[in-house]
Amino acid sequence: ASTSAASTLVSSTLEEHSPSYKLLLEKLRTVTHLERASAVLNYDRQVFMPQADESSAQRGKQLAVLATISHEKATDPEIGSLLEKSAKDLEEWSSLLLKDGE
Repeated sequence: ASTSAASTLVSSTLEEHSPSYKLLLEKLRTVTHLERASAVLNYDRQVFMPQADESSAQRGKQLAVLATISHEKATDPEIGSLLEKSAKDLEEWSSLLLKDGE
């Protein structure tokens, strides 16, 4: 491999090399954002929200919906498939790095 091709490969990331890994990261970031939003709502419920029954019931429903969506996204069967494809892409990418390093 040429020097410029080798340096380009070395400076690249797995995310740039693997569409599966990039999509996996996007899906996991979405789950993370949902969990963080849930944490903010929960903190607000505990610290700032009035103790009125209706407010508590509404916040409980909001947290339940977020938990359901987060669980659905976190357990999406596509995540397992993307993990497998990403692992294969990592092996391929690593072997290319090793070849270019020789």
